[in-house]
Amino acid sequence: MSNASMFYREIPASPEVSHLVLSFWEFLAQGENHEPVVHEVFPDGCISLFYYGNENADVNLLFVNNLSLETVRTQVFANDVYWGMRFSPAACAKILRINPSEIQSQPLIESKNFLHITHGLLEKLIHCRNFEEAIKIYEAQINSLQITRAETDEKIAEAVKIIEENRGE
Repeated sequence: MSNASMFYREIPASPEVSHLVLSFWEFLAQGENHEPVVHEVFPDGCISLFYYGNENADVNLLFVNNLSLETVRTQVFANDVYWGMRFSPAACAKILRINPSEIQSQPLIESKNFLHITHGLLEKLIHCRNFEEAIKIYEAQINSLQITRAETDEKIAEAVKIIEENRGE
């Protein structure tokens, strides 16, 4: 991948949405045009809703990924931008209104699935100039669902807390 660099970062969710979202993440492939590179995405035990954009290819899409134990291999192109929202396992069923085990990884192109959370989201994310703006859009969208901490799965929330405190060990 000459003349290109890949960059990844995560930002913890604000206290206002931390019962719904574990983190926001960004993955970028910056640089001059280059041949696509195969990139491996390791499973994290969570479902994410994410934006994929590439100005060079005139692509702007929303995706949702499924729960998986398998590493996903995907091609990365110059100027790819991914901005994601990693849902808390304790809130996933409430947010998506479906059993998380039934989620299939898919682009949300003209999909009726998850309209309660995706309606108008892509149009807003397309206009973001940076990750910080995308986080604000995601937070507003998730807050619009008005899901309280009491509505999340208490047992799963406790398990996530223990895993985080022990760094996954």
